[in-house]
Amino acid sequence: MKLIKLTNTADEYQGNPIYINSRWIVSIFPVESDHKGSLKNIVYGGPQGNAWEVEESPEKIKKMVLKK
Repeated sequence: MKLIKLTNTADEYQGNPIYINSRWIVSIFPVESDHKGSLKNIVYGGPQGNAWEVEESPEKIKKMVLKK
């Protein structure tokens, strides 16, 4: 198991770290935010199909997951 540390951007948890098991990640994608057309990034996965809003870009997360 490899945990990666990301930065939560969900309103109620904004700025807090979130640790995700990298083996559970199914997809990572940007979506338009409600704030002035900016983007937010979603990490989707887990055994129950969770979605987490995070600060890190899909490319940065990919590098973290592939890093040995």
